[in-house]
Amino acid sequence: MIDLVAADTDELLRKVEGIEVEVAGKKVVLHLAGAERRRIEMPPLTRLFSALADPNLAILLVTAGMLALYLEFSQPA
Repeated sequence: MIDLVAADTDELLRKVEGIEVEVAGKKVVLHLAGAERRRIEMPPLTRLFSALADPNLAILLVTAGMLALYLEFSQPA
């Protein structure tokens, strides 16, 4: 379910300002309008796994693996 639609992060933070949410059984009011934002980069290994999990690349890797298996079984040494 989508509660809000925002064009960018700043607009999203403005829209959620004052919304009441439940966290661990307690009601909390969000105060995010002037919140500090920090960008956290993914570690290299996580970036690699993310790239390998891309459906476009994954299907190419699976296809290459199946082709390699077919060639191995059809051309015994």
